[in-house]
Amino acid sequence: MKVVFLGTPGFAVKVLQCLLASRHQVAGVVCRPDKPKGRDLCPTAPEAKVFALDRSMPVHQPGRLGAEFLAWLHEVNPDALVVAAYGKILPPDVIHFGRFGCINLHPSMLPHLRGAAPVQWTIANGDPFAGVTVMQMDEGLDSGPILLQQRCEVFEDDTGETLMDRLAVTGGNLLVEALDALEEGRLVAVPQDEAGVTLAPILERDHGRVDWTAPAADIARRMRGFYPWPGSFCCIPGAKVLKLFPMPRVLDLSAAPGTFLGLRDGHLCVACGQGALGIPEVQLEGRCRVPAADFLKGARWQEGLLLQ
Repeated sequence: MKVVFLGTPGFAVKVLQCLLASRHQVAGVVCRPDKPKGRDLCPTAPEAKVFALDRSMPVHQPGRLGAEFLAWLHEVNPDALVVAAYGKILPPDVIHFGRFGCINLHPSMLPHLRGAAPVQWTIANGDPFAGVTVMQMDEGLDSGPILLQQRCEVFEDDTGETLMDRLAVTGGNLLVEALDALEEGRLVAVPQDEAGVTLAPILERDHGRVDWTAPAADIARRMRGFYPWPGSFCCIPGAKVLKLFPMPRVLDLSAAPGTFLGLRDGHLCVACGQGALGIPEVQLEGRCRVPAADFLKGARWQEGLLLQ
């Protein structure tokens, strides 16, 4: 089967690698335009573009998927468009292009966790299992009929990053299996059960702000799920931002939420709404990431200090 691949970040690269190792032909890679990054805001190519150019593959970065893009699709004439973390809503003319239309890989067990950040919310919500779904795209939000699914365990030390990497490989292999079956006419799409729909909204920076009134176990899951972005942070006296890094420990300690409880086994301990949290590494704004013990040597905090 000849396909055009649409994907942008590292997740997409791992899926693309699975496709390239299969019998299917990838006729081109489509990803989002370069974005300014860093202090000097230099245009930076997305990971899928770098990967594809290193392999001399055709790369397209349309600002919009309009007439010019459709003309290119007609020229290439793929059997299907394969989508994995492209990062932009596709217009109907693109969704229904080709003999098999758009085949999308979504990193959740649909209809559970439709939306932009299913992997991160899987961990933050405390779900024991994650999964991947290969679906036939329609014009709704991750609402197309299901072609194949595979469930995966969430480990206690998973972060958004590690789980995303694992699901990309699992999903890439499942996607290849789905393309094989579609080409051979032995796969039937099954409509999603709308009664089971839950959402995984796009993450914003403020999702990383720690609410110390929440139970320590809930905060710990959010720290893991939202790593590396948006991360987790709080404010300390002087209005400075302190970034907090996994893997946190949940401790059986009690005090007013946000109270600094000292250093225990190398962890910076803070009371929560239920229990306390031990944080192994921190980063004060404008400084480097360091072990909590090293940070406290310089900070000289007194127990009882309140974090916000």
